[in-house]
Amino acid sequence: MALMNVERSIPHILAVEARSPQPAHCETQTGPPRLAYINDLRRRAIGPASTPSRGFTVIIVGLDDFCLVEKDFGRGPGYKLLQNLTLELSGLVGRNDSVERTGASEFLVVVADVTDSDDAAAIAQRLLDAIARPRRLKGKNLRITARAGTASYPNHGEDFESLVRYARAALQYTGARCDGGRRHYRPEVEQRVEQHLQLTRRLSNAIAHRELSLHYQPQYEIRGGQHCGVEALARWFRPNGESIAPAIFVRHAEQTGLISALGAWVLQEACMTVATWHRLGEKPPVLCVNVSPHQICHEFSALLARTLERTGFPPPQLELEITEGILIESPEFALECLAQWKRLGVRIAIDDFGTGYSSLSYLSRLPVDRLKVDKSLIQRMVADAKTAAIVRAVISLGEDFGFAVLAEGVETEEQLEMLASMGCQQAQGYLFTPPARADEARSLLAKCWGARRLNRPNTVRPTVASSLAV
Repeated sequence: MALMNVERSIPHILAVEARSPQPAHCETQTGPPRLAYINDLRRRAIGPASTPSRGFTVIIVGLDDFCLVEKDFGRGPGYKLLQNLTLELSGLVGRNDSVERTGASEFLVVVADVTDSDDAAAIAQRLLDAIARPRRLKGKNLRITARAGTASYPNHGEDFESLVRYARAALQYTGARCDGGRRHYRPEVEQRVEQHLQLTRRLSNAIAHRELSLHYQPQYEIRGGQHCGVEALARWFRPNGESIAPAIFVRHAEQTGLISALGAWVLQEACMTVATWHRLGEKPPVLCVNVSPHQICHEFSALLARTLERTGFPPPQLELEITEGILIESPEFALECLAQWKRLGVRIAIDDFGTGYSSLSYLSRLPVDRLKVDKSLIQRMVADAKTAAIVRAVISLGEDFGFAVLAEGVETEEQLEMLASMGCQQAQGYLFTPPARADEARSLLAKCWGARRLNRPNTVRPTVASSLAV
């Protein structure tokens, strides 16, 4: 069969076979044709006499963390949602194209007469935008994100199996929030995919076998120097001595779905450690734990409740840090989740504040206790008057809203003096102390920073890039 017939043959075969009462190729639970059957259709459509002047694109669309949707809402509503998504995506492609669901969280799309990477990217982005629109399920707000990988005939392969493999490789290489969530296949992608999969395996093993460790960075009151908290930061030191930067493995965990396991480990490990300090009768610092946007779900609320109960950690001494970006992606759902956290008694902070575009109307509704000014603003404010004005405005905003304000990434005395003059209350950074292992951090908290400051040389520390937290 010539390639020019692909747009007629595929929908026609599907339509004819779907008219039977119970097609042999259909799965009774999931409904859509099995991948083997879809492959057979494509092989028959492409045929041995393909015409070089015509082509098509294969798009693999993968939903992010859809298992959490089924956990939160149940398999029945989750399946109904998948059915609706299949219909929606089918309505976004041409009459001669096809959309099939090949798994619980994956769709296979074949688009006729498209081989250009820009055209394929535009179609893939249209599908991703449709998936990402706000939804309601069982009376609750829901937002789903997805990724897409594309490969085209005849540019990338002469058989359908290869095209699917290449599209899936492109899907695996891209992240949920890079390249618009989609990537077109290129030959060099396969090598990167292998590196990506290798890092995934290593990180999964590191979480399972406790290769990761936590460091803690104290936070201080600017006036007086007493500690006001300690932030838990994940570190990865491999058995061979190699250190993997947090900026690499945290982002990778978010892209691969490992962030849920990583975040759960960080929360439990940090609560267990600092709860021990409490039991020893020491003045309890507020423990700050970062929460990824991927963890903003009902499942995390249940995890939080279990962790507080198991570790005996006092909820008012736990502060969960979120980024203001969640207010852009799904504000109502975020508000709902944060309200669940507050009912458990924990504190909430907005991390990296000042770099996003959150609406002040939403900020007024958030049950927030503290704003953390992003370190990039702190590092620029001495030399740039406009950046200094932003920092001053954030501090004033926090005061008006009744939030405590902490400056991140403070590294020089000049930065600290400027923050003090602006009325900033709290700070953390390498000027005070770098992140340290639990025992060392505990000893640092035993004395206020003001007392330790008098005993050290009057030198300005070199600028050191702060590490990304989990």
